[in-house]
Amino acid sequence: MFLSLKERLRKDVYAIKHITAFTDRARRWLSTLVELPEILEPLGGSPQTKEWQVYDHCAALTRLYAIYATFIEELASEYVELIPTLYQGYRELPESMRSQHRIGIAQILLKLNDTGTYGTLDERRIVEHLAAGIAGNRPYSLLSDAFLVDRQNYRLDVLAGIFTSLGITKIGARLNRNIKIKSFLQEKYGESSTLDAELAGFVRRRNEAAHSQIEDTIGVDDFHSLADLIENLCAGLAEIVEEEVIRRRVALTQFSDCGSVEEAPYKGFVAVARMRAVSLKLGDELLILQNAEFVNRASIESLRLEDVEVDHVDAAEGQEVGIRLSARCRQGNTLARLIEPACPPEPQMPMFDSNDPAEPDSFEVELAQAAEELLESETDPEAPLNLGK
Repeated sequence: MFLSLKERLRKDVYAIKHITAFTDRARRWLSTLVELPEILEPLGGSPQTKEWQVYDHCAALTRLYAIYATFIEELASEYVELIPTLYQGYRELPESMRSQHRIGIAQILLKLNDTGTYGTLDERRIVEHLAAGIAGNRPYSLLSDAFLVDRQNYRLDVLAGIFTSLGITKIGARLNRNIKIKSFLQEKYGESSTLDAELAGFVRRRNEAAHSQIEDTIGVDDFHSLADLIENLCAGLAEIVEEEVIRRRVALTQFSDCGSVEEAPYKGFVAVARMRAVSLKLGDELLILQNAEFVNRASIESLRLEDVEVDHVDAAEGQEVGIRLSARCRQGNTLARLIEPACPPEPQMPMFDSNDPAEPDSFEVELAQAAEELLESETDPEAPLNLGK
């Protein structure tokens, strides 16, 4: 889930860390030379170290923030695309989601023009699709831009606001509980550090780099720590969104029962399970459920069949299998895996298509008629205005 997004994040962070390390080494090396190599003579002398540091500082922070902001916006947009597969009708959406969708659309309609941020959107289709969703038509579609209309700097409270509007609550608390994020903060910044403070510090540095005169530059090691912070934060946020998708799919019974945990030794990291007729192999991801509700997900780290470790198991109904998991389970838990819906939902209707001029439909005809009557009513205030049925 969100694999391409997470892989691009990993590559982008890797690239920016290595580029900043390279330019730092290059700058140091050039500063030691008495004479520049012939190829650099057109520069008119060695770049002044301080000026080069400022340029690298501003470029690196600006690029890192762009990586971060793009990830946040695309994660939210991809989740919005999944929502119609998780809630069958528009009216089933959480109230926070419906409210922000309507408010966001209203703000976008006020700002529509040919060259602005929303220049590719078609107001007729925006209104049509909103009306279709409210009327209960299926499939329905959501406009992802409606959840991103207030593009403030993405501090922790702003992230929480965006994802709360998408029905995902307590983002700050859940990120602060993330094991990888907690370990990273303690190791790099000390016990007293907080995600809120470190993220706010990064945003402040980026704003200064983009808009202010720079006196103090960040060192390469400190910048790499910032890049790692952003990668851990984005990965943790993706995990939370993935869990929300899984939780909803479990609620829709889109899972298959693999077996029940009869014993949970080794502090719950091993499940002695009575299996269904299923096939399992190392690395498979399982869901841990309690009373058909999602608890956690875990990957299979080892399998044991009749006291012999194996790479895979084709379990018979009722067979006992030992499974070492990456997350804790408890006696009485159910092990399961997600399945695709029997009837996959139809894809979302496209919000716009620049290559499809579309013939005027009944909605357009009625709208044109109403506009003509409105113009006529300017000369005849008493004339009735017919907006159709």
